[in-house]
Amino acid sequence: MDDLVTTKQLDYVAGNILKDPKCLLRDLGLKDTTIDQGYYDYEKDGIREKLYQGLHKWKEQKDDPPFL
Repeated sequence: MDDLVTTKQLDYVAGNILKDPKCLLRDLGLKDTTIDQGYYDYEKDGIREKLYQGLHKWKEQKDDPPFL
């Protein structure tokens, strides 16, 4: 059984995820070239969209359905 996510953990993620989204995407296993391409493709769309697209790319690459 997976551990439940605590409110403290959610607060940490919410406060820090947009500070360095590339780090998160790397931790999830995306290659720098994939991340950089997404940043280039969505250059004018802001950091939130870049992160969303990166997470979408991660989801596509997973063999098993991702979960939190």
